[in-house]
Amino acid sequence: MPSSHAEVRPALNGAPAHSFQISYLDLYWDQGDPETRDQAALEQAILAALHAKQCIPFYRAHYARLAPRDIEQISSIEEFATTIPEVTKQHVAQNSFRAFVPDWLTWNSSTVGILNKGTGGTTMKPVSVLLPREDFRAMARNMARPIRFDHREDPHQLEGLSCVGLYHGDHITNAIYARALAELGVTMFGRVSTKTDAASNYEWIQEVQPNILLGPPEDPSGRQTKGITIDRILALDARNTRRDAWRLSHRLNPAFRMLLWSSMPMSSAMQDYIIEHLGIPYQQSQWGNTEAGGVAATCSHHPLDHHLSFGPSLTTVKHESGKRLCREDEIGYVVVSRTGSVRPDGTNTVPMGSTFLNYRTGDWGSLTQTNGHPCSCGRNTSVLKNLHRREHVHAKRIFGCQAD
Repeated sequence: MPSSHAEVRPALNGAPAHSFQISYLDLYWDQGDPETRDQAALEQAILAALHAKQCIPFYRAHYARLAPRDIEQISSIEEFATTIPEVTKQHVAQNSFRAFVPDWLTWNSSTVGILNKGTGGTTMKPVSVLLPREDFRAMARNMARPIRFDHREDPHQLEGLSCVGLYHGDHITNAIYARALAELGVTMFGRVSTKTDAASNYEWIQEVQPNILLGPPEDPSGRQTKGITIDRILALDARNTRRDAWRLSHRLNPAFRMLLWSSMPMSSAMQDYIIEHLGIPYQQSQWGNTEAGGVAATCSHHPLDHHLSFGPSLTTVKHESGKRLCREDEIGYVVVSRTGSVRPDGTNTVPMGSTFLNYRTGDWGSLTQTNGHPCSCGRNTSVLKNLHRREHVHAKRIFGCQAD
């Protein structure tokens, strides 16, 4: 269990370890003691902020008015959210990506295994986010746990399944889901594809015959930029009259079991079609971003709500004044801090690559606290609701999404 405050171990390869060890695959974090969960999240955040002030160029200047003691004495998540200066998308756009990585990070080393992922839809220019293996491992395990939790009565039912990923090219969603599903014994099939070749992707699905489909839902504007949409694939499947076809309907093909997506909400009409007409027993969306990873997953009983996932990030909803956290169900802006990483030996440490603390995601929403009482799905974590984009819409309309 976490200690009452951060007790920094000697640094290893430049990165301090936490005074406790956490398995981000442990289902305890979905239904355990909320105070223990909050204390562990706060300890991770404090140590990450101390590390950032000492080792990361951008934060040396950004935290100039904060002494290390100011950070060490933070005693609550609200105090962290209001004491630590925010990072905005403008900060990311106006600085080199090198400004957000530790001084000691050597990304030319083949032993580090860095993934360079792109973002930039609302920063007005392509941005590189560097994810060493340690960071990627933590993010993937945090994304795997909500799926494991919903299948906790028989976790072995996931082993041996296969998934087709429809996000285009080297989109981070395909990459991180591949690693997350591997933690659960699921094989992921991704392919390089354009945004318009739905027919060839559907034929490829017929060849692979997956149990799971991962893809973006249709953009309300009909201009989805992240890959072939689930909507288009299901439309092709509905028109397919071949008797030997691998159908994406659990009623016609019980081997097909699951739909996964992220990045944006799916329409309630499509969700009803999936549940009522196709009979697909499980669907889940995860919310997050390239900078911070996945931080919330839809509730299996209330698919429009997202449960916060304790893990290598801390998520808060702040009042538009920026001076306090929002009260119960009060709409505010969503702020995320990437706070954890996992070494191969299981030791938890601060982020090893690009680090974003108190980062304004551009999304707005509200939090409902469960106060330790479990939801009907079994979790007792806070629920993120009413998610919507309010900032940077004008910039995205002008500049597009160069690297999404």
